Amino acid sequence: MNCRIQGGNGTPDDGWVRVAILDEHGQAVLGYSRSESDPLVIDSNHPAAPKGATWSKKPPDLNALTGKKIRLRLFLRQADLFSFRANGRE
Repeated sequence: MNCRIQGGNGTPDDGWVRVAILDEHGQAVLGYSRSESDPLVIDSNHPAAPKGATWSKKPPDLNALTGKKIRLRLFLRQADLFSFRANGRE
């Protein structure tokens, strides 16, 4: 994800980006909702920035969703999103 966060103090008090994973009907997948998404709070080019979206109660891989149709919904607060990429299994 390539994003710029306004404020940039590294806390969710300023800007952030969150990602929810939805099923094919537009309902949040259990464990991958907006509220369970870890907020991205620093610019993506910062050395301490995470490599992508994470969910606090789920493992970093998305293997549990393999073979399922999903949608991504991105939420931004005082942030600019330039691009994102979803990688499939290798």
